[in-house]
Amino acid sequence: MAGFDLVSFIGTRRAKIVSFISAPILGFLCMFFPVLLLKGIDYEKDYLVSSLVGFTWENQVPVPTVILLLIVGVLIGLLSLRLWWFLGPLTMLIFPVVAIIDMMIWPKSHNLWFIEFIIYGLFCIPGFVGAFIGSRLGRRMKNSS
Repeated sequence: MAGFDLVSFIGTRRAKIVSFISAPILGFLCMFFPVLLLKGIDYEKDYLVSSLVGFTWENQVPVPTVILLLIVGVLIGLLSLRLWWFLGPLTMLIFPVVAIIDMMIWPKSHNLWFIEFIIYGLFCIPGFVGAFIGSRLGRRMKNSS
């Protein structure tokens, strides 16, 4: 029985586009849903995106987040077999981008930005590992067909 090749099903170019767009969105949702389900949402609504991302980051629930990031990494690795090394860390893109925008608007808002970015890098690891696993699974499915 041949394995299902997702990339062949939706096309290589579309798979890359879907991966590049969905990786940061899914990465944010991996952080947001555990906070929403376990702690609820109560944040300042002055600046919708910035305050929602900040609230999500400050109230994160690490264990479910890491598990979800690993699962999303596997899905992204299945979509793009060759770019897994780039797409895995892309799952955390929203957080540093919003932090940089905050620093440009409010220069004194992120005094320990270098530590913050190191932690963002650590949260890239589950997406990276998941994307590696997904790419290997996808290659095995492709080779078995």
